[in-house]
Amino acid sequence: MLTALPTYLASTKYQDSFLKHPTSTAFNQALGTKDGLFDYLSKHPDQERDFGHCMEAVSGSVPSWIEIYPTESSLVKSDGQRDDVVVVDVGGSISHDLNAFQRKHRLQPGRLVLQDLAEVLEGARVESGITKMPHDFFTDQTVEGKFHPYIVIYSQQVRSAWDD
Repeated sequence: MLTALPTYLASTKYQDSFLKHPTSTAFNQALGTKDGLFDYLSKHPDQERDFGHCMEAVSGSVPSWIEIYPTESSLVKSDGQRDDVVVVDVGGSISHDLNAFQRKHRLQPGRLVLQDLAEVLEGARVESGITKMPHDFFTDQTVEGKFHPYIVIYSQQVRSAWDD
């Protein structure tokens, strides 16, 4: 894909055209597809697995937000009572962040929820107590209404991959 980047950038006059043409990217040009990244990966399981391993390596190379943010403050409501759900990791892939959160706090089952597409969750190796929940983040969030506003909806990689 990197070899297609110079030609692609020159063709767009070095402007970001992703929002106007999300299926006309260097990725699409290099692989000769009109599919977006995640649709393409879902059709190519070996590459999807490799992508997951790559994301795991990337997240292992920088400090986790769990090491920096005082996550203890997310565990208790303002009235001092414990919540049911604490973190919903939307598009959480194979659970790097929730696994770190669970290793730090050892919460009871049901308090941490990993959401991603069902086929992605099949490969997720989660710590005991983490709930896997198939979910397409382009649909309504099913957990939010039950426990809002005391939960954290976390979407680090989703935020960087989509404009809204």
